[in-house]
Amino acid sequence: MQKKKSINKAIFTTVLAVSFIPILILVTVLYFKTRNLLIERNQINEASAAKVLIDSKNNMRNSVEQELQQVANFPEFQKNNLSQIRSKLKTVKNSNLDITGIGFATDTGKTVMFQKLPAGYDPRTRAWYKGAVSDNGKVFWTTPYRDVTTGKITVTASVLVHSSNNQTGVLYMDASYKDVNHSISGLKVGRTGRVALVAKNGTVITSKAAKSSDALKTGDNIRQTTLFKKIAASNKVSGTIIVPDKVYAKKVYFNKGSANSPTWAIAQVKQTDLSRELHTLLVTSAIAALIMLILILLDSTFATKLVREIVAIFSKRFEQQAVGKIEEIPTFENRPALLNFEQLAAKVCSPNPAGNEINRASAQYNQMVASLDTLIQEIHHQSDQVADGAESILKLSQQTNKATEEVAQAITGIAQVTTSQAQETSNSVTQLHSLADIITDMHQNVTTINDKSQESAKINQENINIVNHVGKTMQSEMQQMEKLKTNMEATNDSIQNITKIIAVINDISHQTNLLALNASIEAASAGESGKGFAVVATEIRKLSEQSKTSTKNIANIIEKIRQQSTEMVKQTAASLNGGKKQADLIQKSVNSSQEVFDRSNLMIAGIKKLAETSQQIEKVQTTVLENLENISASTEENSAGTEEVSANSEEVQATMDEFTNHIANLKKTATSLDEMLKNFKVIKY
Repeated sequence: MQKKKSINKAIFTTVLAVSFIPILILVTVLYFKTRNLLIERNQINEASAAKVLIDSKNNMRNSVEQELQQVANFPEFQKNNLSQIRSKLKTVKNSNLDITGIGFATDTGKTVMFQKLPAGYDPRTRAWYKGAVSDNGKVFWTTPYRDVTTGKITVTASVLVHSSNNQTGVLYMDASYKDVNHSISGLKVGRTGRVALVAKNGTVITSKAAKSSDALKTGDNIRQTTLFKKIAASNKVSGTIIVPDKVYAKKVYFNKGSANSPTWAIAQVKQTDLSRELHTLLVTSAIAALIMLILILLDSTFATKLVREIVAIFSKRFEQQAVGKIEEIPTFENRPALLNFEQLAAKVCSPNPAGNEINRASAQYNQMVASLDTLIQEIHHQSDQVADGAESILKLSQQTNKATEEVAQAITGIAQVTTSQAQETSNSVTQLHSLADIITDMHQNVTTINDKSQESAKINQENINIVNHVGKTMQSEMQQMEKLKTNMEATNDSIQNITKIIAVINDISHQTNLLALNASIEAASAGESGKGFAVVATEIRKLSEQSKTSTKNIANIIEKIRQQSTEMVKQTAASLNGGKKQADLIQKSVNSSQEVFDRSNLMIAGIKKLAETSQQIEKVQTTVLENLENISASTEENSAGTEEVSANSEEVQATMDEFTNHIANLKKTATSLDEMLKNFKVIKY
């Protein structure tokens, strides 16, 4: 037995695919979105950490600069009293813990300091002294360095001080990066990043990393590294550079603070910084997707079973209809159990015109069943009536068949006698037809000759009219040619007059040229006052030359026109003479055509009399022929009628036999239909 196919698998697969694809897309988008957010977070952390270091360093510098300027304004420096300066500086050092060292040096090499100095120490050779003198009143900052006494990275700020007796000295303060170290201790760049403050000479001032071993060592010099070289080569105050590194990310963020700042901040994360968080995200997304997939599988299974039961309800009734059992879908009033799919399907398929699509389909199916029930009952009733009518018609057709057979035999005898008479009459008509054909041919020939003669006369008349019209037209054309010749001669005279006018214009142009030349001579003799008039005279002379040239061109053109006009007058005269000769020839043609026309009229009159005589013969022949044809036609009609009646009677007899057979078959069909309708059973609820 062949296994029945089902759409359950297709529905299950479709629901699963439609549900799983959005989950896959959601997880993929979430992964890349989170990855981008984490990268953006690390970039923000790098920029924030570098800015915190720069701000902390700037705050330290501002604090030291304010302190240095305040101390430089003490009155003790105006008096240049070193003992008083020492006392004051000692007080400042003890009151400010951020200052690791303070001192003063005069332009003579004398110093006020609180640490032991090496032999031969000359402060004027130190960078802090030279820088302060060079900046002349501005605070000078040295490059950070490691203090030999404390071992910490220190930076020195110095400023030039002037005394009242015109002596100078340099006040300096050593500052540590304690506040910067405090600030960097709270910084965190991603999960694995590091941040560092580096001096412009490559010395690492301070550094912090998630793992202490990854931090740059304080005091180390990284001047020769690719990282430092690329930052130094960059023209930007802040930004990112690409550095090849096996451990840390290739992108490194830097912030110089300003174009001339002695310290730079750098921040970077490891290449594996995102791996742990992305791994956690993938695991979480996979668990969530698995849970959703399980829920989708359960939902798909539930939906598949429910659809299968719903389809089964309709399939069952369609299978019953194949064997004549038509059953309605019953209404389900009770509350179905949750996992009882038969009850759930019965509830979903319960007929309800105001329900969902399946409820309405069930209601429409029940309406179809009710309509089929009514139709079957009506067909059953009509089949009974058809069977009764067929029985009555069958009896009548049998009686009619017998009567038709008797009539056919009688008509056959009459048809045989009539056929013999029609044959004899037909022979007589045939002989008379032969004579009629001869007379008809003669009449047609005469008629044709008459028609052709009349057509010839008509054509001759038209030729005469055309030739007369051509003659009149030629006369009109001759008159027009005369007028044209006269006009052309007048035109030729006008052209001669134009030539005279052009000659006058040439004389005027020549005189104008002479006047312009004289005016130019007079203007030249007038000197400076005549220059303007000289220009005008020159222009007039140019116009005169142009007029002369133009009139010469016009004269050439007029001469060509005059020659052409003369030639046209000659040609017109020649055409006029030729036209007169043609007019004479046309008149002779008119006279000849008129004579031919008169003789044709005489011949047409004779042919017309011959046609009238043939028409009289044809009328007599037609009357005799019509009488014989009427007799023959009547005989043939009688013969044909009897034969047709005989044939019709035979056809009617055959039709009645076929009709009787059809009626018998109709009775059998009605009986069979009634038996088939008994097999249909409509079940209503």
